[in-house]
Amino acid sequence: EDTSDVKILSVYRDTYLKMGETSTYDKITHSCVYGGPEMTMKSLNQALDLNISNYVVVNFKAVADLVDAVGGIEVNVEDYEIEQLNKYTIETANNIGCKNYKLVKKAGVQTLEGCQAVSYSRIRKGVGDDFKRTERMRTVVSLTMEKMKDMSFRDLRKMVKLLTPQVQTNISMRNVLALAIRLPQYNIIGTEGWPYHVTTGFVGGVSYVFPSDLADNTISMHQKFFGQTDYEPSSKVYEISNQIISDIQAERDSGALEGEEDLNVDASHTTPPPVTTPDSGSSSSGDEGSGNSGDSGNTGSDNEGSGDTGTGEGTGDATTPGSGEGTGNEGEGSGDAGTGDSVDVGNTDGTENAVA
Repeated sequence: EDTSDVKILSVYRDTYLKMGETSTYDKITHSCVYGGPEMTMKSLNQALDLNISNYVVVNFKAVADLVDAVGGIEVNVEDYEIEQLNKYTIETANNIGCKNYKLVKKAGVQTLEGCQAVSYSRIRKGVGDDFKRTERMRTVVSLTMEKMKDMSFRDLRKMVKLLTPQVQTNISMRNVLALAIRLPQYNIIGTEGWPYHVTTGFVGGVSYVFPSDLADNTISMHQKFFGQTDYEPSSKVYEISNQIISDIQAERDSGALEGEEDLNVDASHTTPPPVTTPDSGSSSSGDEGSGNSGDSGNTGSDNEGSGDTGTGEGTGDATTPGSGEGTGNEGEGSGDAGTGDSVDVGNTDGTENAVA
């Protein structure tokens, strides 16, 4: 509320965590399938020592409609991204019932319409995998938000009306509109992916991202993302961390963990400047990207979900902690400070849900 600065944190969809109050450990992307957004929030809160209380679930079409409503976004498409981008554009168009869509024919700075923007944020195989995909989704979010900041409140209300039937959330409409009023003030100053240090591999042919040391990853997140130099993890974080370490070793000892890699993932970026059109002589582009998707590997085909968690000070009434600090619509109260963290979860039927 003091600075109007916003950060976005993406949780990789294959991240191995404790599922809510259960004793089950699985990909975070499965938590929404098991227990809805409530289980996803619980799973993240206990593993990252957070207090997420609000969520937004969206589908492919909502993202496409939003990008189209702002007139598309300008992105620098690399030559190695074109094949996957076009493949997903055709698939996404079929999923959302888009009859008229474009395909990218050459690399460079160009305007992506809604269906293409969704597809740009989905590509992964051979193009940076899930780590790079999260950057692409954050690029889509950042560039779309920048264009919305120049829109009138009347136009923003029209967008809310357009998207409401396609969105599930526990944020009141009053607070949604209050956030819209303050949208021009907000600035996305940085984004990153989590966890930072991971062990990747396959168990039974299913891919996983194991937080090699959850406690260490959570400490780093509080220090880097929130600037909490004196943060100490809770006993629950250590409990979950030790169980994950034990599970990794058990799979390793049994020979079930295949293709194991130990990685330090640096997915932190500042928000790129807006990309100019080709005839302006500039081809600078942002390198941030997509949210985590819910391709579960063993529960559905290409189930994607963008996983963006964001700390954003926003408006809210005094009964909605986690929605951010600020004045409510028409001056109704101030809300408690909170982090608007999210992770996108892929349903097993091939649709994409994003829990924010």
